[in-house]
Amino acid sequence: MSNQPHYRDEALGAALRELDLPEHRPEFERELQQLLERERRRTSRRPYVAWGARAAVAAFVAGVIVAVVMPRGGSGPSVALAARVKAKAAAALAEGRTLRGVIVSRFRRGRLEVSRWSFAMNGRGDLRSTALDGSGDYVFDASGGVLRSYSVSAALGSGPHFASVVTGEAPGPPDGGPGDAFLQRQLGAVVRALLAAQDPAVRETTFEGRKAWHVVLTTQPNRWYGDHDRLDVIIDQETGIALPALYTLRGEFESELRVERLIVDRPLPPKTFTLRFPGGKEVLRSDDGFRRVPLERASSVVGYDPLVPDSVPDGYHLVDVAVAREPAPADPINPPSRDVVSLSYRRGFDQFIVTTRRRGDGAWRDPLGPPPGLMAHPEPVALHGGALDRVAGHLDVDPRTIPHVWALTPKLVVTVSGDLSRAELLEVVQSLR
Repeated sequence: MSNQPHYRDEALGAALRELDLPEHRPEFERELQQLLERERRRTSRRPYVAWGARAAVAAFVAGVIVAVVMPRGGSGPSVALAARVKAKAAAALAEGRTLRGVIVSRFRRGRLEVSRWSFAMNGRGDLRSTALDGSGDYVFDASGGVLRSYSVSAALGSGPHFASVVTGEAPGPPDGGPGDAFLQRQLGAVVRALLAAQDPAVRETTFEGRKAWHVVLTTQPNRWYGDHDRLDVIIDQETGIALPALYTLRGEFESELRVERLIVDRPLPPKTFTLRFPGGKEVLRSDDGFRRVPLERASSVVGYDPLVPDSVPDGYHLVDVAVAREPAPADPINPPSRDVVSLSYRRGFDQFIVTTRRRGDGAWRDPLGPPPGLMAHPEPVALHGGALDRVAGHLDVDPRTIPHVWALTPKLVVTVSGDLSRAELLEVVQSLR
């Protein structure tokens, strides 16, 4: 018997197609899509891309997120150039106002598959991704916490288009957020991998007529299956944006992420973040339970005073306060969340989030840990100062996950996560009041 699972899938599919079955009732497609959409949103709420059969774009993004950068060692001019490249790439996210272009992903899954998406984003956190083959269009309104989509079934990958509106979205992990439909958000994962490298190999080059840097990162393959052991990234010298990112395993092509028609910090076209559905189209509606409120009102909703940092890294500002008494389930490994406060801080395209929730009954594990099969490398830290003085924390800056620290108090579960270094994570969490 073949050890390739898709052979078994094809045989099963052929057998099922031969069955003599009655026609589906008229409401079947709509009800099926509601179930699929609910399941898609449940599995995509983790701060990683779910493993298994996915749409082409999401499968490629998984390759970006699990990159584990290994130190190279060395010194001299190459170290200075690497530091310059890191600073430019970090500034591109920290200082960005608008970004749009086309993302092309190529990856091998038995055969070569290609997907193309246009994207747009701004420093407020609004996002849009549109599949150029017409299969999907997604818009996230950050200030309102609303996700609109018009797409074919994410599970089936084909069929009729379904319109969906999800209100009450959280600002981000560990309580969900805009989700994995937004491929451009994963550009930040490439930058995190670059910043985590102690001394990446860097040389100057040109790419499509633009001055660029070629960066080579050695990576640790996924322990479940060999995905890649090397990442080659081209960084545009003018903008600091990663243009192509090529993944190989033992010298063989595995996947590529490429940015084309890049436009940085120019006004976006009107109605960029407006998505209108065809007239008469039934809209699937759901509510994840989060509401934006002024910070001074948060305690009256959740019944306790949320923890707020006294100190944040330069450039970051509080942009959203979201509260939920009983949010939609987002974390299958932990007890249900209750009375959640999520504080979102932004600096350009960078974001970090502070959350508090009631501890309740049951044992808690890392709400932002990696998926099954990937090794977590948390660092125990003794926190000093602020509301968590002398509390045992757990810090993880492995690029396979969102950089984060989490801790348990007798009453609360606390997380700080996002585009922060190790030192910055500790600065924030130890200043909570």
